[in-house]
Amino acid sequence: MSISLDVSRTTADQVVVGPCSLTETMATLHVLSAADHHPEAVRLIQQTTERLDAEELDALFSFSPLWSRFRCRLFFPLLAGATVDWEATLQALADVDDEVFVVLAAEGILGLGRASEAPVRDLVARGELVTACARRSTLRAELAQRLLSDPARFRADLAEFLQLCWDRFMAERWHEGRRRLDDEVQRVRLLLSRGLPEALAGLTDNASRTVSPGVVSFDKLATQRIEVFPRRLHVVPSLAAWPHVTVKDSAERSELPIVIVYPVRGLTHGISQRLLLDRLGALSSASRLELCRHLLGEPITTSELAARLDISESQVSRALRQLRDCGLVESWRHEKTLRHRVVVERLQALGPDIVATVTR
Repeated sequence: MSISLDVSRTTADQVVVGPCSLTETMATLHVLSAADHHPEAVRLIQQTTERLDAEELDALFSFSPLWSRFRCRLFFPLLAGATVDWEATLQALADVDDEVFVVLAAEGILGLGRASEAPVRDLVARGELVTACARRSTLRAELAQRLLSDPARFRADLAEFLQLCWDRFMAERWHEGRRRLDDEVQRVRLLLSRGLPEALAGLTDNASRTVSPGVVSFDKLATQRIEVFPRRLHVVPSLAAWPHVTVKDSAERSELPIVIVYPVRGLTHGISQRLLLDRLGALSSASRLELCRHLLGEPITTSELAARLDISESQVSRALRQLRDCGLVESWRHEKTLRHRVVVERLQALGPDIVATVTR
């Protein structure tokens, strides 16, 4: 499954590259609200939640459907230009038309997007939004009821909570990370000089060019093809989004840009699904697993491996080739011999059970 962006008719002046303070806030709130899915952020979660009192933590919980898995479109760039300034992004949110705000907020609360049984606009019009949300969770139903009962109050409460988060912890995090974000912007702009498809495919490991010219595919749990032209495309690097890559398109709102949010390289990041399957497949063989056990402690030659495993050198070479092709083994020539070893950090990244099995 994938989301494909067709940028074949999109020109460089239709692409905006830059971080968004509101999107970064949303990504951080997502982590705080989904601690069980982000074990790498335990320290951040503890430090941040310590700055909020019980009532403020309740607000974080009650609004959490807006930034859980689906992520409400309201928190992505709404303007045509740069979205660095916090006050400007918050003002852009305040300027959203009331009807548009309700529909986009309702879409975020329901959290199904194109998988919804009916367009959110119709659910709101027919008074069925709360019922649809209740089928997902009580929390979503309560937040939907709160939105529909008093949209103006809902907007005010949400804006107040976002400002609270900015003042308590986000402003500090934003300013600390700006240099890394700015460096990433320069990297992407350099990629853009080589062509838009190449630049988008170079954003993240789960992006790739397709056989269709000008089409870039993002590995996601959705199937969608988006024609970018004539709309704008915002490319938003993030320090808080890891490991998620998000592609947002509100097709009914042509005035809103299409947005790609991706984690900055240099952070811990995953590998492509294809490479993961290749590595797991390489270790699914008992003989290759045994070979890895020998290579873990020291570099070994092909002939010595054959002697230890009591198999032919050609069999060893075939097994090594599969492990080497997926990056689990390195080989180099030393004088007249070819030596091999396991790349330990890549093995460790696959999980503790695999490491324990290989090292025991």
